[in-house]
Amino acid sequence: MDERGLLAHVVSKFAPSQWENVASEALLYVLDDLGADALQSLVSAAGIGLSGCRWTSQLSDSDGLGRPDLVALDASDRPLLVMEAKFWAGLTANQPVGYLARQRAAFAGSTGSPLLLFVAPGARRESLVTHLAARLTGASRTSEGPLIVLDAVEGRVAVASWTAVLETLEAVAQTRGSAESQDALMQIRGLCATSDRQPWLPLGISDVDMSVGQLYFRLAETVHAVVDRLRHDKVIDEQRSEYNTRNSTGRQVRSALTGDWFYVLFSQFRWAQDYPTPFWLSFENPRAEVRTALTSLDSSASPRVLALKDRVVLALHPPIGADSVETVELLASSVAKVLEALPKNDG
Repeated sequence: MDERGLLAHVVSKFAPSQWENVASEALLYVLDDLGADALQSLVSAAGIGLSGCRWTSQLSDSDGLGRPDLVALDASDRPLLVMEAKFWAGLTANQPVGYLARQRAAFAGSTGSPLLLFVAPGARRESLVTHLAARLTGASRTSEGPLIVLDAVEGRVAVASWTAVLETLEAVAQTRGSAESQDALMQIRGLCATSDRQPWLPLGISDVDMSVGQLYFRLAETVHAVVDRLRHDKVIDEQRSEYNTRNSTGRQVRSALTGDWFYVLFSQFRWAQDYPTPFWLSFENPRAEVRTALTSLDSSASPRVLALKDRVVLALHPPIGADSVETVELLASSVAKVLEALPKNDG
């Protein structure tokens, strides 16, 4: 059973390029059930009143300004609130200026103040605000908190996280006793969680600086230096060829004390998803006694332990501020302490 939920499983398998479209339609399904004002508590900070509105995802693109994901139309069929679902895709040519032009034209001569709302992963929210502000004239932040609002010459733009949107809807669904919407929102959460595991943050200048490449090179080289030090200290007695995958690089080695094989890794995957360190140990399909011993280390001052179905992985805390020689020594010492805690293999 896929722990992320049915919706995330199906989208991952059959429509991996349709994350945002599927999420938008799923939100519309919930809003149809809960009512147009279900997001009122979130957007009230921007002075938006959703009473009497109706949601749609079928706004025409006849004006060439782009087709928004979701729109709350007021009693006069004007786009009071336009919602654009984002995971990691970039802004289109019409976002936000084209969308704002449509809203501005619809509300010309009236006192209404429409809003364009982008919903994005929490990790992307600040960078998205920056990118939106760069496309606007005289943009200033006029509201903080769950809803960041930018006021500009072209109109008003807001950014909220998926968490804020889903928590708002979940509270309404619970208050109104809608089990159907609660189930649907759980599926959308699974979709968001899956997307968060495979993020694409738009690159900035600092991201592609040569120093970033040099850092990654040094981290990978550090792992091999640690293995060499372990071999020199006779902590390990055998090693296999280099291990390289899209997620990790390192070596598989054998403990001289117990005969157990394990990996010493620079793992960008674990670093990004599980714990703030690039350095990891991985014991694949360990003996039951080894699994128990490794798991018990989590209660001591040793590295963080993740007991997975087919392996146990340990985070090695990076020595902050140490030079290269000291870093290798401290990491090698950490590995040796882990191996000393393992039971000997009597078989």
